[in-house]
Amino acid sequence: MANTKTQKRISIAKTKSELILEWFISVGAANITYRKVIQEKLNKGKSTIYRMVDKLKEIQAEDGSFDALAQVFTIAELNIIIDLFNEYQIAPPEAKDTPEEKHEKELAKQSETVNKHLKDMGMKPVEHHMTEDDAKEVSIEQSIDESGKTLDLEQRFERFNK
Repeated sequence: MANTKTQKRISIAKTKSELILEWFISVGAANITYRKVIQEKLNKGKSTIYRMVDKLKEIQAEDGSFDALAQVFTIAELNIIIDLFNEYQIAPPEAKDTPEEKHEKELAKQSETVNKHLKDMGMKPVEHHMTEDDAKEVSIEQSIDESGKTLDLEQRFERFNK
């Protein structure tokens, strides 16, 4: 790299700046979970984010997407917005399953496999698996052992599934 006394201007391609701006307005500020992440990363409040959206729309109409981003955000803030945009492009949170959903899907898949094998062997398929919510709903009488000891969650599962 040559030693120069001048610096190049910072710029973003027109389509990229349009995509980032559109994402920030339609998804970033509109989606509650992403808005909270943006608020946390930028150290801004909810009303400030909405004011930024209004400014972005106004400036975009007059000058364009890049100018809107450049006038509303500092370079550090714009880098944070770009990082969040990139994370969203890789895997939007709507496409990701929560840990509970993953667990439920795995249990359903396991149950399906077990029932398939039980059916092949001519045995009765498993109908119900107790969830944590079911275990909490088991009455107090059912959660006390014959000796008077209180059963823990695992023991409740076993008793319910018998």
